[in-house]
Amino acid sequence: MSEKISLDVIGMSCTSCAASIEKALNKVDGVKSAKVDYPSKKATVELAEPVPGEKLIQIIKDTGYDALLADESDKKAQIEEQHLKREKNRLIAAWLITLPLTVKMFAHMVFGYMLFSHRVELLIDLFFSFIVIFVIGYPVIVTTIKSFAKLSFSMDSLIGIGTIAAYSTGLLNYLGVDIESFAIVGAMIMAINFIGNYMKELATGRASQAIKQLLELGAKEAHRLLPDGSTEDVPVDSLQLSDIVLVKPGEKIPVDGVVVKGESSIDESIATGESIPVDKQKGDAVIGATVNQQGALQIQVEKLGKDTFLSQIIKMVEDAQGSKVPIQAFADRVTAVFVPIVMTMAVLTFAFWFFFPDFAAGIAANFSTILPWINLDRGKISMALFASIATIVIACPCALGLATPTALMVGMGKGAMAGILIRNGEA
Repeated sequence: MSEKISLDVIGMSCTSCAASIEKALNKVDGVKSAKVDYPSKKATVELAEPVPGEKLIQIIKDTGYDALLADESDKKAQIEEQHLKREKNRLIAAWLITLPLTVKMFAHMVFGYMLFSHRVELLIDLFFSFIVIFVIGYPVIVTTIKSFAKLSFSMDSLIGIGTIAAYSTGLLNYLGVDIESFAIVGAMIMAINFIGNYMKELATGRASQAIKQLLELGAKEAHRLLPDGSTEDVPVDSLQLSDIVLVKPGEKIPVDGVVVKGESSIDESIATGESIPVDKQKGDAVIGATVNQQGALQIQVEKLGKDTFLSQIIKMVEDAQGSKVPIQAFADRVTAVFVPIVMTMAVLTFAFWFFFPDFAAGIAANFSTILPWINLDRGKISMALFASIATIVIACPCALGLATPTALMVGMGKGAMAGILIRNGEA
């Protein structure tokens, strides 16, 4: 029987990121199949032969992301919180620099106002844009470089290519090449990208709250019976198989087990949906997280951790959230070819503006009255670059690739909290 390894992936920003990781994992010797789900941030790897989890984690890191074994849930929560905080800090830092540059740029474009000479302003633009693009936006640039090395592109690749191309025009202008500087535009692209990344992290974080709330349904402590008949309060995680726990009226049953002493009625609605309490006596099985209503019970522990009923429910919800329905499979197929198509269109756009500048300018002239940043006096190289960069950037992010899996994840999570368990996305 083939073994499965589950990994939590950190740092993905779109479904193309998931596709890149999936492609890299499927190339590993010994891997039968690998599936990476963007909303749940999980990778499920089915092995044909033993492969160390550390090797799979390193493959993901080489692709430009971080990962850890799914068993390390406490560490995952901490890393995700740190990642969200970093995204927020990047967003704030980027806009603190980009906003004044943007105001300065529009003041010059619309009113012709300049604070300093052209060369001094260009130096200012290059310096602060460099900070936004290559320092604050370092993860995006690294991902872009690795994408070229592996010929596996993501939405971040489009952002990286667009910002680098825009910034390079400023450098060329400073070196005396007859081309207009779009360095500030590059900084704006990166800053806007950070808004999208932060909002996506918040959205998927809220979607995964359903799983965390399911975990909260279980008891946190148990009254373990000692050999002398007394009890001690211990965390549920410290219980061992065959331990005897005392459950008082009104308390949650800490784990799955069997009644060894006492009689009571148990509210099992969390597990069965049945509102009528079920009578339990010696020898009857009980389910963790259900509520003891009347008499005190002594229960022998029979299942712990991932084997408990509640853990199986949580796993079922996670598996359903990670499953792909037909519409999502279609969205993934579109996303897989989306980036190469956009890059091809950008090249064709550049060629069109470069080889047919008069015809292209005639089209743009129809919109120059309502779009003040259209400057037809630019050289053909400047116009070609401006149009091709716009083509790259306008495609980010891919709403089709993000909306479908996120909507499925949120819907299944909400259903689980309402007592409706969806075992498979196609259901």
